[in-house]
Amino acid sequence: MQRTRSLAIGIICCSLSVAAYGQLTIDATGPIRKLRWEVQGGSGGSAGARIPVSVRVERTGATETAGGPIKVEFTLTNTGNSDFEIPISTQPADLEPNDPNVEYTVTDLALSISEVAPPFKIVAMVALYGKPDVAGTMIRLAPGHSICVLAMVRFPYIPSDGTGSGRFRALASQRHDAFTIRDGRRLLDGQDIGSSFSEEFTPQSLPYVSTCRALFQ
Repeated sequence: MQRTRSLAIGIICCSLSVAAYGQLTIDATGPIRKLRWEVQGGSGGSAGARIPVSVRVERTGATETAGGPIKVEFTLTNTGNSDFEIPISTQPADLEPNDPNVEYTVTDLALSISEVAPPFKIVAMVALYGKPDVAGTMIRLAPGHSICVLAMVRFPYIPSDGTGSGRFRALASQRHDAFTIRDGRRLLDGQDIGSSFSEEFTPQSLPYVSTCRALFQ
């Protein structure tokens, strides 16, 4: 009952934040708990479709040290003409059934930053998860509204003097992950929904989050 009440309060708070400010901030910088039930195989692929979501990256200025990791904020904005459903939980283990033999499906939104040129190194990766029947793990983002996701990134081309080179871009990729049981083995089959890229940027060109936006976090 306590967990249900807490989730219900969370939904109300999320709804008020999105409705009042057009923005909800999710902290994805913490540790992720492992899944209880081991995945032993699976399949997946990309359909090459685009989702109606723009991606922007800004740096927060928090916990920055010379040559060290920095905290960034992914801003995802619904650029379509209708609501778009987005997962908002950082803990996939919370969506697992108690019975390891039960099959289930979650929505997975992966956010990453990678090099534009080969070897296309990924320097940041976080993911959000949700299930329609698990309260507080999905939201319907109205047209023009945004959510923000905090993540840590370490750019490989920034020496201690703050100069450097290298171009990057952010990617938001959403899919359905189906956890199935076949011949006694738990498999994960990913069905691509679509993705969206940010404009290219250098670490030095990343703007800082504005003061007025930071007040609503």
